[in-house]
Amino acid sequence: MTITNGYATLNELKGRIGSGASNASNDEMLEHCITAASRHIDRTCDRRFYLDDAASARLFVPTYHPVLMVDDIGSTTGLVVKTDDDLDGDGDTTIVAADYQSQPVNSLARGWPITMLRHASCWSVAREGWASIEVTARWGWPTVPADIKEACLVASSRLFAQRNAPSNVLGASIDGYPTQVLGDSAPSFWRLVSPYKRHAIA
Repeated sequence: MTITNGYATLNELKGRIGSGASNASNDEMLEHCITAASRHIDRTCDRRFYLDDAASARLFVPTYHPVLMVDDIGSTTGLVVKTDDDLDGDGDTTIVAADYQSQPVNSLARGWPITMLRHASCWSVAREGWASIEVTARWGWPTVPADIKEACLVASSRLFAQRNAPSNVLGASIDGYPTQVLGDSAPSFWRLVSPYKRHAIA
């Protein structure tokens, strides 16, 4: 198995665990632990921290307001904003970059994503409550934060260490690997991921 969009590398986890993980026969299990821990972090924070290689389109619901909240955008490369005038799910009219600003300002330079687009006046609403703004972007974070990498190592280390515990103690599993010990009971895990949790806006 290879690590899929993991927040730590195999060598980093081996270095954390030490001699207990030096045997190459454990590599597949370690890689699975990293992947499982990474996806657990995504679910906990309600966002993911890896950056898409290519831009893709998503639809958002505008209001009669200059601010449009969007999913995390980790790069302005390939960023295109369009209105879906006929509400068919495909963008029609491109909004020129001079008419909106990516915010928070300078967030990418600080390693955080763009989370909103502010229009110079207000966003066009084709039909109230309908998703009619198409944003094409590279979704995710510009880089994986150091805290998230550390949380991944904490969770994947615990997962590997308790791999042989009884199933009635560990609860649910993913492909036979216990998930209950992904870090939920570790105070350090929560301290690391809490500042990154995305909160719903009413």
